[in-house]
Amino acid sequence: MGEYIEKLFEMVHDRDYSGVIDLFEKNLVDVNCVDGDGKTPLQIATLNEDTTMVGLLLGKGSDVHIRDTDHVCPLDLVVQKTQIATLVANKAVSALDHKTKILKNIDSNLNDIDEYFEPQLMSKEHSTINDLLNSVIFPERIPESKYEVHHACESVITQLMKISHFSTIYNIFAGILIIAMSNIVVNNYLENSGILDISLFLWCFGNITYAVCIWFVLFIGSWFAFGLQYLISFGFLSRKIAYTVYYTLLSLVLYYVPSVITYYELPPASAAFVSCELVRLAMKNHSFLMVNRDLHKDKVNNVSDRNVEYYPKNVNWKNYWLFLWVPTLIYQPKYPRTNRIRIGFVIKMFLDAFLSLAMVYAIFVAYCVPMFPFFTKDFKTLMLAVFKVMIPSLLFSILGFFGLLHSWLNAFAELTRFADRRFYTDWWNSTNWAQYYRRWNTVVHNFLKTHLFMVLYEDFRFTKGSSMWLTFIASAIVHEYIVAIALGFYKPILLIMFLLPGVLFIYLTKLFVGWRGWNIFMWTMLIIGHGTLLGLYYRAWYRHYYTDIVDPWYYGIIYV
Repeated sequence: MGEYIEKLFEMVHDRDYSGVIDLFEKNLVDVNCVDGDGKTPLQIATLNEDTTMVGLLLGKGSDVHIRDTDHVCPLDLVVQKTQIATLVANKAVSALDHKTKILKNIDSNLNDIDEYFEPQLMSKEHSTINDLLNSVIFPERIPESKYEVHHACESVITQLMKISHFSTIYNIFAGILIIAMSNIVVNNYLENSGILDISLFLWCFGNITYAVCIWFVLFIGSWFAFGLQYLISFGFLSRKIAYTVYYTLLSLVLYYVPSVITYYELPPASAAFVSCELVRLAMKNHSFLMVNRDLHKDKVNNVSDRNVEYYPKNVNWKNYWLFLWVPTLIYQPKYPRTNRIRIGFVIKMFLDAFLSLAMVYAIFVAYCVPMFPFFTKDFKTLMLAVFKVMIPSLLFSILGFFGLLHSWLNAFAELTRFADRRFYTDWWNSTNWAQYYRRWNTVVHNFLKTHLFMVLYEDFRFTKGSSMWLTFIASAIVHEYIVAIALGFYKPILLIMFLLPGVLFIYLTKLFVGWRGWNIFMWTMLIIGHGTLLGLYYRAWYRHYYTDIVDPWYYGIIYV
């Protein structure tokens, strides 16, 4: 039963509606089961603002009154939102004849609404509350098309910042970072008569002009995929020939771009920029071609789907131009869009991204670089140095997440009026490694799930387990490709940590499903992992560039 409970919660998180329905139809799990925090599937779906899943769970008899370990129930979550609370007030007060009293207080104190409504709603029949939630808070939605992966939703941190308790924690964390940054600047000024040594930063982003030129060539080249798809859509070219040409050229580009980067001697940051953009454009074009292929098939078969009606008119330069810039890797004929661009929000997001990068650099220079000489010593010295950089390396990893996945992507989403801001979910609450991999970067996860996992599972008839591991391995290889280009040499350190400890932890955390201790375990492993990766990669860097030792690539971390 525990295994199915875990599957249910994973499916609710992943919005796997068919999987949830299948579990209930086979009576494999109770709809009111709870996880390690006492949360029900309904509460998780409510937190994710997944109205389709909420309606499904309510239809199966999910109880809105079950409270978690923090004494919060699904009903509390919805009445805490201003707009929803107003709707609840208008609906419930009319039945309770207290409209005047509640409407007077609704804007001034939402907590009072919680305290007022809960006892009165609790006294009603269970079906009445479910009807209220279905008709008012979670209105009926048009069934989602298989092509509609995205829907309007704010980022998790953006939503959390509306809660005063979380925004205060955010302010405390920001204050600590400001003090740490000030300490670094003051020490550097007193010891070196400078505010901050940026020589390492300038070196990392050296030859940036060449990097931008290479990116521009790749960006222009990506339009070749659009041209092929246009010819396919309007019957000027065979799909088989077009795909053969495109994927042959893509293979050549993936093979020769590292040589171009080496020729122009791009340092790590500039090389990482080019390699990440190369992979991003390749993934976008693959999605563009595959989704339009499916649209064409459904059009021929007269499949009833509103997205199929857009084909082939959706294959136009404006549609493709938008797709290249929206922060997603999955193509849709139409995306959910916001009504306007909030310039103030864009400025704030870019400022957050810039400050995060500045803090990452300052922490890296102050706490990690001084340890580099010790990474090249004997094993004992290496381990001591690794422990000293564990916390700083985790800190700049979190700042990198906030600066890139939250701030940078939100800024581009706002500029393109892209309404789906689910670039990540609550990965920090993960209680097993599989959850962490899925939630950390949903932009990549959604691509892998749609264009690799589901293809292996549905088209090639692999088992779910085989499809999952093949997807996992493919993701690890792509990560290794990017790291190898950035560093200028190949050492499968990240790949080995992906496939050995990573796989082990996935199975290990399946024991005692939902136990909150696994969250502590996950954070502990993240801290150890970040420090270990930094130490081993610098050791490999030093061995590659500052010694005459030439190791075969397959030595991995054995002789780093």
